Amino acid sequence: MKLSCPPTRIGGLYNFVKGLYDEITFKAPFDINDKGSTKINIEEEVTFWVNKDGEVQDINYSAENENEGLTKIIYDYIEKNKTNWFSGRINDEKLTTKINIPIRINMMF
Repeated sequence: MKLSCPPTRIGGLYNFVKGLYDEITFKAPFDINDKGSTKINIEEEVTFWVNKDGEVQDINYSAENENEGLTKIIYDYIEKNKTNWFSGRINDEKLTTKINIPIRINMMF
């Protein structure tokens, strides 16, 4: 069944995702090679549920065992922003709904 209103956050999902990407790119501990540069290629996914009360629960990052520093940044950001959500709806009925956010970052510096 299709949602008549998908879950979103006050300020919009776009701003939430942009903030998450900013946290990752500015704070993540990436390894620097002996030439002083690094290449970052992340293709993962973050999922969580927004309950009927508009709160985030059951956060999952698909690569949480691969980079502890990055995982902590992602979880901390979502925990810090876990309120002020609107749950998904079908007609006027609030539902607990899942959000999938692809994390795709390709950088070289």
